[in-house]
Amino acid sequence: MKKNKQELINLLIGIFSQAIILVLGFIVPRIFISVYGSDVNGLLSTVAQVFAYVALLESGMSMATRNALYKPLNEKNETDINKILSASKNYYRKASIIYVAIVIALSFILPLVFKTSVDYWTVFLIILLEGMGSALFFFFIDTEICFLNTCGKTSVVNITNLIYRVLCYVIKMVLALLGVNIILIQLGFFLVSIIRVLLVRLYVHKKYAWVSTHHFEKGFKLPHRRAYLLTEVSWLVFSSTDAIVLSIFVSTSMSSVYAVYNMIFVAINALLTAIYEAISYKLGLVYNEDIERYKKLHNLFNSFIISITTVLISVTYWLTNPFIALYTSGIEDVTYVYQYLPLLFCLVQMLSWSRYVSGNLTSVAGKARITSIVSLIEALLNVTLSLILVQFLGIYGVLIATVSSLPIKVIFTHVLSEKVILKRKPWKTIAIFGANYTIFGLTVLAAHFISLNVPSYGHFIAYGFMFVGIYAVIVVGANVLVNKDLLKLKNLFKKEKPSKENSAS
Repeated sequence: MKKNKQELINLLIGIFSQAIILVLGFIVPRIFISVYGSDVNGLLSTVAQVFAYVALLESGMSMATRNALYKPLNEKNETDINKILSASKNYYRKASIIYVAIVIALSFILPLVFKTSVDYWTVFLIILLEGMGSALFFFFIDTEICFLNTCGKTSVVNITNLIYRVLCYVIKMVLALLGVNIILIQLGFFLVSIIRVLLVRLYVHKKYAWVSTHHFEKGFKLPHRRAYLLTEVSWLVFSSTDAIVLSIFVSTSMSSVYAVYNMIFVAINALLTAIYEAISYKLGLVYNEDIERYKKLHNLFNSFIISITTVLISVTYWLTNPFIALYTSGIEDVTYVYQYLPLLFCLVQMLSWSRYVSGNLTSVAGKARITSIVSLIEALLNVTLSLILVQFLGIYGVLIATVSSLPIKVIFTHVLSEKVILKRKPWKTIAIFGANYTIFGLTVLAAHFISLNVPSYGHFIAYGFMFVGIYAVIVVGANVLVNKDLLKLKNLFKKEKPSKENSAS
């Protein structure tokens, strides 16, 4: 019962925190565009994308650490847990030095290549302060955050992140409305980063006093850490290319257009991630206990995640351009509404979330090396196509490149999961995704013939509730037809009974 309650708390806090961040995330860019213009807004969003790349020094180790922790956590082996965490901390400390060097180098180089009207030294300081905040997380708390996520304490991570993000947004809003120099705003972010470091370290010290990162054994290395790093680097290169390419080859103003559309889908992605991470740790634990029980949970989780994705993305497809028109009303320094951008952004999300569960399985099952190679191929294809298509199609070109590259890993991870790891025929998985993509395809077709009149935010909210209700019924009904296991949704929140083999041992 206690475990059930923890999973539900993780889910509710995750959704609640992302909802608050979502609201604030829509308010702040509008203020920035109004006060500083599209050029500055595009510059800041591009800098954020750049450091999403650099943060990948952390991501590979995070995944390697989590997968290494599943077994000792199941066995409650504190000695092995501390040994793994110590190896992880040692890596993070070394990576933080590399990270700082990269931040300083980028601070000098990027102001020379971005097409922006902002002066060199302002861009330099924006980049430097943005990067140094993340360096604090690397050095002090990324190992602890990884440990908390693996233990199922995502609620704690979400609460500390919520406090951090709210403080950042408040600083942004207040200082922007006062019209202060954007360098002071970036300095405020850096100072708030220190608060999050203190919160995480205090919690771990109080609740897990036995945890220590001072048990490093020379020569001990986490399995597949390089493969995980390559996979994460490839994914972030893949997902963050667009804004950077636009800023270099078109303008930071066009990057602002991309950022305004992207903030909608970042919000959707964050909400889905909160739901996913509240429960996904259980997949790794169950896989290490009993493969047969895992197979049932895999089908259920696949249906659960893609159902929610289809509802949210279908509703978003209807309402994206009406929202953009309302959101950018009165802003005339650049055109913001583009007819086909919602379709391309929606396809990116649908395809990306189609591989989350299968991708998690390939990681847990120790297939990181081959998966990392496919990830690299996917990323290189996306970058190549983006550099070519942006010359002819501008913002459409970078998104077409992303959509064209995504199916490679979607197909690969599902084939690897179903045929190689689970050793079964893939028909149920095909039926699950076929049903959801059919619903989204019919949505696109219907929207082509039906034009929505959304003259105010009140109408926008009303349409949102109406569409969510309609699609919830349609999508759940379709998914139950192809996978009746979805009716056993409570199994996602139920503590699994140990297998007979484990009990006997």
